[in-house]
Amino acid sequence: MKPPLEWQLRVLGTPQLVAPDGRKVRCEGKPLTLLTYLALQGPTPRSRLAGMLWPERSEGAARNNLVQLTRRMERAFGRELVVGSDLLSLREGVSVDARRVLDGQTREVPAGTLLDGENFEDNLDLADWLLVQRERLDAARALSLGNSVRQLEEEGAFAEAARLARCALTFDRLSEDAHRTLMRLLYLCGEGPQALEVYGQLRTALQRDLRTEPMPETQELARLIELEGQVPDLRGQPAASVPLSVMRPPRLTGREREWAAMEEGWQGGQFIIVSGEPGMGKSRLAADFAASKGRVLTVEARPGDRLAAYSTTVRSLRQSLALSGAELPVAVRRTLSWLLPDLAPDGESPPAQADESLHDAIRTAFALCLQDVDVCLFDDMQYSDDASIEAGFVMIDAMFPLGQTGGLPHFIAVHRRDELPPYTAQIFTRLEDAGQACRVALEPLPETAVTALVGSLGVPLPPERVTQLTQASGGNPLFVLESVKALLEAGDASAGRTSVPPRVGEVIALRLARLPKLALQTARAAGVLQREFSPELVAEVLGAPLLEVVAAWDELEAAQIMRGERFQHDLVHEAVLAHTPATVRRLLHRSAARVLARYGVAPAYISQHWLDGGESGEAVPWLLRAGEAARAALRHAEAAAFFERGARLLDAAGDRGAFDAWEQSAAACAQTADREAHQNAVNALHERAQAPQEQARAWHRQAEVFVLAAQTARAEHAAQRGLTALGDLHEPHLRSGLHAVLQGSLSAAGWLGQLEGGPGGAGHQG
Repeated sequence: MKPPLEWQLRVLGTPQLVAPDGRKVRCEGKPLTLLTYLALQGPTPRSRLAGMLWPERSEGAARNNLVQLTRRMERAFGRELVVGSDLLSLREGVSVDARRVLDGQTREVPAGTLLDGENFEDNLDLADWLLVQRERLDAARALSLGNSVRQLEEEGAFAEAARLARCALTFDRLSEDAHRTLMRLLYLCGEGPQALEVYGQLRTALQRDLRTEPMPETQELARLIELEGQVPDLRGQPAASVPLSVMRPPRLTGREREWAAMEEGWQGGQFIIVSGEPGMGKSRLAADFAASKGRVLTVEARPGDRLAAYSTTVRSLRQSLALSGAELPVAVRRTLSWLLPDLAPDGESPPAQADESLHDAIRTAFALCLQDVDVCLFDDMQYSDDASIEAGFVMIDAMFPLGQTGGLPHFIAVHRRDELPPYTAQIFTRLEDAGQACRVALEPLPETAVTALVGSLGVPLPPERVTQLTQASGGNPLFVLESVKALLEAGDASAGRTSVPPRVGEVIALRLARLPKLALQTARAAGVLQREFSPELVAEVLGAPLLEVVAAWDELEAAQIMRGERFQHDLVHEAVLAHTPATVRRLLHRSAARVLARYGVAPAYISQHWLDGGESGEAVPWLLRAGEAARAALRHAEAAAFFERGARLLDAAGDRGAFDAWEQSAAACAQTADREAHQNAVNALHERAQAPQEQARAWHRQAEVFVLAAQTARAEHAAQRGLTALGDLHEPHLRSGLHAVLQGSLSAAGWLGQLEGGPGGAGHQG
């Protein structure tokens, strides 16, 4: 039997800790933070708590501080309230008001902000955690009040229901459902003008924060109140269901010309390229055409892939190997284990970096996976990284015409118009010029095709509504489908009282505005993560219980925002991000960076999250790691760009570490053919070199530029300048490298071999 509750911790409003005998015990600062964190997060590893409370300290020092803190708390309180060894938690017998709210154990919903007056300005991790928990508590209180309001309304207690409904708005000020409830209750209380005032406040808030108008049903409710008409009773009404035909139209409409062009390319063994504006139906056309030809392997690139080399390849290989069950030769597995560690042969570890046989291994693996495939469909190619494109097209180039016995299957690539990165665009142009590729550009559907599309959905719409959709859509199929969904959900498909929004993004925004608060935050966190995400990962980013996020995920799928572990459409993803307030977006990026770092995600992604989160200082070490990762992938130009970006941020912060980063960039540039970029990086070294050793290193890199340009005399002069700067300093490796230039003993190839690796090579050891 559990002991009776002894301690009361109030963290909503002004914090207060009350002992069993009624004494108010002083509790502030880190003791209060620790108790609150454990109350809301539950049992937490000691290492995570120490790192969060003392982020500026080493792990050992932080853990020691945590031990001292818990001992001081026990002495101050006269009772051990935090228990556990490696996993700390609150002891039984401590009641926390915020925890009771989350567990639905309160009769009265308490007001007050979590840890009111605290913002953790000096601790970014805790500041972000606090903002997320405040949102979580607001959502829980809004839900609890909403349930009470519905019960009171059913009992006819309209005045009390209106009071609680107004309280609910303080916790979810942009909820249209909550505003409609309050408007209706005020009207039923005979307070129509106040109801319209609530509507006006909502409209102002939506225009200011989301740049949108209230939903059609909200506008209609305001109109009825203004006319003193019959106000609809919306209690317990289920959301209007959207027919399957609207989620996926039963047939492809209006693309006969494009289909014929694809057929011609197919017969000629050409690489088929399908392009068009977002929402034009590129993926649907390509998928239907591919399915008509036999066995299909579908791979895709995703937003964010371009940040790290071979991101698209890794995803495509995993999917292809899983679907085909192909057995790879041991040598191929050994090489590919640099990308996919689980492919390493038994007893072997993955190599530390790629080798020159990587592309051959990738080609062999895909060739084996594609043996029983008739067509490979590559969707959203505009997101693919250059390394993946290079590896893939080296394989395809040697196999034209496609679809021949013993060769590669047919390929269809889909991309957004005018959004291909330069490298991919150049390859496509070269293939077209050689007659090896055909491009099929999707234009807007003509009005007759839009009318046919609407007719195929099986939704009863009056002719004037069909005309309105046709004219507003601009021939964009996704706009038509999203508009029909919005009209069905608003119950206004046939009445024609409301107009269709002018842009597809606004249609999607209306759907987002209907979401419960946690579902919206879940969508926002997934949107920030971009690439691969799951309920588990999103729950960590939000700092919310997994089961709550899973329930929110179900709501997102029902609302056609999510489809499994991805967004329903790229435009839905973009609308989610566009309607995420900048402060929330930065917070989520920072949280994502912390979470992804624990999972060993590529440094390039983590650095970008810190940058998007407004924390360039946190991004720098990850940018430098991203440079090292790119160098290991033999992507030297990309490595140089990462090092340079880190160097510029260090420069802006006045950090002397910028010199090392610029030297890393110069070393990476030396492995490329871009002599201008190489010289620019060396110029940056000259400008920043202060100490004699730095000056010598800069001249050493300058000599490198001249050696690679076969300018022997200038190389020797630079080496002499380096030795003069070095003087009597003990730098044997650096001195040896400079003497080698003077002796003319290094060829360009030998120089590259000696200097590869930047400051860790001959540049400055010893």
